[in-house]
Amino acid sequence: MPLVPGRPRAYAVLLASALSLVVAACAQHEYEVVVAFDPPELANAVVRVEVALVADCAAHDPLGVAPVDARVIATVDRGGSHRVDIGDVEPGTYGVYARAYDEGCMVRAAVCVPVTLEANGSGQIPVTLTGSAFTGAACADGLTCESGACVPCANVQVVAVVAGYQDETRGIGGFTCALARDGSVWCWGDGNLGVLGIGVSGPGNDRVYPARVGAETTWSALTAGEAHVCGLQSDGTLWCWGENARAELGIGTMMLENEPRRVGMASDWAEVRARGQHTCARKMDGSWWCWGDNEFGQLGLGDTTRRATPEVLPGGPWASVALGRKHTCGIGVDASLWCWGLNELGQLGLGTYSATDFRSIPERVGTDADWLDATGGESHTCGRRAGGTAYCWGRNNAGQLGHGDTASVYASPQRVVSDRSWLELSAGEDHTCGRIDDTTLWCWGDNALGQVGTGGAVEESSPAQIGSAAGWAGIGLGEKHSCAVRDDGALHCWGQNNHGQLGVGDTADRATPARVCFR
Repeated sequence: MPLVPGRPRAYAVLLASALSLVVAACAQHEYEVVVAFDPPELANAVVRVEVALVADCAAHDPLGVAPVDARVIATVDRGGSHRVDIGDVEPGTYGVYARAYDEGCMVRAAVCVPVTLEANGSGQIPVTLTGSAFTGAACADGLTCESGACVPCANVQVVAVVAGYQDETRGIGGFTCALARDGSVWCWGDGNLGVLGIGVSGPGNDRVYPARVGAETTWSALTAGEAHVCGLQSDGTLWCWGENARAELGIGTMMLENEPRRVGMASDWAEVRARGQHTCARKMDGSWWCWGDNEFGQLGLGDTTRRATPEVLPGGPWASVALGRKHTCGIGVDASLWCWGLNELGQLGLGTYSATDFRSIPERVGTDADWLDATGGESHTCGRRAGGTAYCWGRNNAGQLGHGDTASVYASPQRVVSDRSWLELSAGEDHTCGRIDDTTLWCWGDNALGQVGTGGAVEESSPAQIGSAAGWAGIGLGEKHSCAVRDDGALHCWGQNNHGQLGVGDTADRATPARVCFR
């Protein structure tokens, strides 16, 4: 059926009674593309219809990605009208392609109708959009959905990412925070306990896209505990926010704070680490200070009394400190490894464990003196030794130790099944991720909600590569979700997303990395 005569200047307009696109050939002739819905109720779910000319209907799947050769002639909102100049059209065989989007930018229906464009022709092109089971997202990587339209995400370059835990019995949901290259901080996910730092708390305050924490551009470091966040500013001050039931904010009280609150008056803080409900930080003189929950001696102070303000960590001197949910490990300046706190499942690496075992002062792990750093999860710990070799110990019920099995517990450090040099390790609840020397990303352990990122839900007991790309620059693991930064500053997250903790605009879980969209 002809659509337009040779090389006209054509126009499209939406009629009020139906989706009817009128293509004007000249003053005497008009050709109409009339869009209908089957069933008619489908129109109620549609907020936008895109109509385009394509070279050949048979050359693409109409329910897939929009054809690369498509020239959009009209994008119309339901209930409105729109006129657009579509330019010159050569005579020949074409297709009229129409695709209907819902509020979430999901394609609800699409169709392509073959047409023959002739000079001096006229007629009407009926296009019927039939409801389909297509569920693919219409927005490509780097785009976000706004009222049915895909628009570019903001160009926020991330340098570090941290993620929190989830404990629904205590009203704690997953969340994520990121430090941007410009010194700003952004948080998203569950906002019930003020952990997003945006001045709100309580149910119903989840954010599925990153929300900026204040207006400052002076943040220099960031860390996350179970439901609290702490950060350093460039002037050496330390700030914390979120849950404070165990004094984990270090501000002298146990009151929740939904915006950053300064910790004391010191301005010589240089590093901060959090996990569970306790926090530790280093001052510029090299001393480490800890506060918060101390039920199992995880503050390393020789008792089980919580601290509401920072108290210096004895022993050492310490090169670095790593926190697990209820335990802590430290690397001495002599590269020795020490751990303390709960040892219920061998997470201290001391060779023994029991349900009632805990240590309230640092105890040395083995005799090796070549440790570089460590990371703590729920009940397991991993660390890097000289040359970048990786070791893990503690609970292994889901293969989170990377030893190639799911033996229940390893009570002392055992090498991860890999002969590569590891640049970084990060532990979640029951999964672990790391970057190796070629900057590729590998994960292992519990994968029930896609947190390992391999595309399925099968646990991995040995390191499994995430995709094939190199260029990963940093990792942050939550309880059941994971995030990683690429060297261009793009941030990707995957795994559980029931509170929007992946930052992709919805609450659907992802089994492979999805790019976080800043708006």
